[in-house]
Amino acid sequence: MPNIYGTPNNKSFELIKGSDQDDWIFPLGGWDYVDGGSGMDTVVVVGLSSQFRLIQDSSATYIDAVSSASAYADRVQLINVEKVQFSDKLISLDTPRLYPTQPGDDEYLGGAGIDWLSCDGPHTQYELQPIGSALRITDKLGTTGSDMLRSIERIRFNDGVWLVTENAWLSQTTHASYKNLPASLYQFFAVAFAAAPGVTYMNQLAEAFNHGLSIQNIVNIFTTKSQFTDVYALHLEHGELARTLVNNIVQGSATNEAKARATQDIQTALDNGMSVGDVIFNVFGNLAQFSPADTEWGGTARLMGNQVNAARYITETLNLDTTDVGVLRSLLEHITAESDTSTTQSTAQLIGIALHAQSLTDEFAGHAPWLVIPG
Repeated sequence: MPNIYGTPNNKSFELIKGSDQDDWIFPLGGWDYVDGGSGMDTVVVVGLSSQFRLIQDSSATYIDAVSSASAYADRVQLINVEKVQFSDKLISLDTPRLYPTQPGDDEYLGGAGIDWLSCDGPHTQYELQPIGSALRITDKLGTTGSDMLRSIERIRFNDGVWLVTENAWLSQTTHASYKNLPASLYQFFAVAFAAAPGVTYMNQLAEAFNHGLSIQNIVNIFTTKSQFTDVYALHLEHGELARTLVNNIVQGSATNEAKARATQDIQTALDNGMSVGDVIFNVFGNLAQFSPADTEWGGTARLMGNQVNAARYITETLNLDTTDVGVLRSLLEHITAESDTSTTQSTAQLIGIALHAQSLTDEFAGHAPWLVIPG
């Protein structure tokens, strides 16, 4: 991890550029513009977090000293920076923000992560109107007025969730308990689609399993459906299909060499007459057996495990439902092999869904940009 330093206490504008690696960047006071570039970059600020204000707009983050006499910085503007390290705490700029609606006309501004507006009442109580790159939401009853949303990706209502970027609705659908269903049903959806099943598809999988079909039979049936063939077209040659499967399943969780070997193995299996369903069944079955510490496939095993944990939360706890596989995939797009899905709160933050404002206030108490209560 390279260390990159600015000029101490510079009085004129200074541009500090990061590399394509995971940088630690030290502005060292003054008037600085930091572009972290690619990688996971951390800006180090000398001083307590209470000595600074974090201000975010849709394109940048600003670090302002509360008092020039009490903090080792004047103003730092950040782009392509994922974390800020103060003397007393590390703050992630990708952490989702939850904004509860308030009476009156307000403006809500999100940041780099997946940010939420939480509204009381059903979605039919509100009118949504795009205004350029922003979105106006109006309470038809007049309780919370008319609000402007900028860089807000999710709106939660009492009866579901509106995905702003995807322009899609997720309903909340009651269902019978899934607790006795095997994890392999979620593993199948994670491997085949990198998606949560949602209630409709989980009901279909549960019905087939409860009628006595084996997991392998279920996978072979489901991989003939349009939801699968829309992603993996029937006309794909075995080599192209193998590459697409490996890229979607493995993502960045294994080396290129390991992915190349897996691609060749899958192509050979298909060439020898194995069905696509059997290939996928073998893939998630094998991944489930790998230790998370395995040097070659441990990362992919962790990725699948994290996807399954998040998918369970989405489907079983939140009861979210849509038949749009692309939307279901978008809910897991921030999950990686290194994600923390060990608790409900950590999983909720990863997928950008928080049921209550309290789930975000504890970590960011005192930092107004993270949980904003408009006046």
